[in-house]
Amino acid sequence: MSVEDGNVVSAHINLGAKLSFFGSSLLWRGWFRIALFWGAFAAALSVLARVAPFSEWGHVLEVIREVANGDIGHVAERSFAFALSSGIAQIAIALAVAFFVSHVLLRQWLFQPKAASTPSPARSSSGGSPRFDCVAVPQRA
Repeated sequence: MSVEDGNVVSAHINLGAKLSFFGSSLLWRGWFRIALFWGAFAAALSVLARVAPFSEWGHVLEVIREVANGDIGHVAERSFAFALSSGIAQIAIALAVAFFVSHVLLRQWLFQPKAASTPSPARSSSGGSPRFDCVAVPQRA
């Protein structure tokens, strides 16, 4: 906090000092964000595969192998259609969850002002009302 003639000129919050791991520049590196995205995708897909209706990945892969060998007899079965559509929906939901976790929640959590780390409004040297002309800005490391 800079002080000039008793008045507060500017105030800055350094999230990196309080959050040594999560406030560091590690979260903004490409390899970390990619690993976080695909890890969240895999976790969401594995959970969805257990709870989603008509989830039969084995059946879908078996029919795809048969199609690769030239046998298209099982493609028109109702069980394959439901399993395939369930798989497509699971992948879409898992991608949405991964995007939400790795982009939205991460940014929200990093840049949300914390009550304990936000300085109280400074008072002028004459003891008057609080000064709201100071801005607290999170700094990236």
